[in-house]
Amino acid sequence: MRRLFFLIIIISAACSGKNETPEDIYSKEKMVDVLIEIHLLEQKLDQLGISYDSQKVMYNHFEALIFDKYQIDTVQYRKSINFYFENVQDLETIYEVIVDSLSVREKTRTIR
Repeated sequence: MRRLFFLIIIISAACSGKNETPEDIYSKEKMVDVLIEIHLLEQKLDQLGISYDSQKVMYNHFEALIFDKYQIDTVQYRKSINFYFENVQDLETIYEVIVDSLSVREKTRTIR
């Protein structure tokens, strides 16, 4: 419910903002979902206590599964990440939602 509230705020801010997101850039909502999963993946790999090389191989495999799940491609994802890094206010909005979502998951122990 809280996540829905923040997504509505993001959508409202995006609609009222003066910066238009180009069509070939993933929406803030999609980036939030993907980045949450990527951060959870990184956390899980760090907890395994395996070598960096092994982590990298596993990361690449699971990142591809995340991209398949959200039907995104690597090139457009990288382009979207670069766009949001250049638009700091949008990036801050995305990470506010990510941090809130992860905090709620941690409090309810739904991080898997």
